[in-house]
Amino acid sequence: MNRKYHEFAGKFLTVLAVSGIIALLIRLKLMAGKPDAFFFNMMFVLMIILITTLYSHFILLGEEIIEFITRFFRKKNIGESQIGEDKNQILDKNILALKDSKPNLTDSDQNLESDNQISEILYDNDLSVDVSDIEKIRIRTKSKNEEIIKEKLDFLVSYTQEKFALYTSDEDINRFCIYLIDFLKDSKIENINQVKIETLSTTDLMHFGWNVWSYHKGRNQRKDVAKFLKTVFSENFKEMEETTIEKLLSSRKNEGLIKINENLLQ
Repeated sequence: MNRKYHEFAGKFLTVLAVSGIIALLIRLKLMAGKPDAFFFNMMFVLMIILITTLYSHFILLGEEIIEFITRFFRKKNIGESQIGEDKNQILDKNILALKDSKPNLTDSDQNLESDNQISEILYDNDLSVDVSDIEKIRIRTKSKNEEIIKEKLDFLVSYTQEKFALYTSDEDINRFCIYLIDFLKDSKIENINQVKIETLSTTDLMHFGWNVWSYHKGRNQRKDVAKFLKTVFSENFKEMEETTIEKLLSSRKNEGLIKINENLLQ
């Protein structure tokens, strides 16, 4: 029996049972309180109708309770989902704001800043975002590694300015620093104009190249360093092949104005 039949029984059988009971009580009174066989038969029928009515009401009440519980948990789940979406939206807005907050940085520096602060958002702010613990660790580790790389590059820029300040112009030093960072980070050796150097010998330039490459410890190899030096200081190395430069990078350690330094931080 489906819901509509229970609703019918609950409404109309209740009226029928109550009306029948009232009619029998009136008949019983008219008979001076002496019930007959008809009275007992009708009472039996009315009891069946009353039991059916109570059963229908019980079923309807149970359905209402189940529906109420279902709506309650559905609203709770929807509320939690909306809270999660709101927090994810907050996270997305923070991340987008971070990406737009450093317009003067290079792409690599901007990515580093974003990664560092995204990591802080994930760990320091109380946001329940759908990011696994491993992904959080991956983001933080990447940020730390890139911060180390950035610190190394900043140091190498200062080292370059110190070593070349007396031997070339400010413009050439700045250009060379850009070339050097692109080479160390991304192995880029392109769109390079010659940097003019005075006084320093090829030995000095090779020692400089080896010191920087050894300190950075990136993906580049000795042959890449030789190619970079040959490209940037083309006039100085016009008589030397790249293979020769590669072999002589760390030779004659104690000669020249720039000497081989195993650890630039010391």
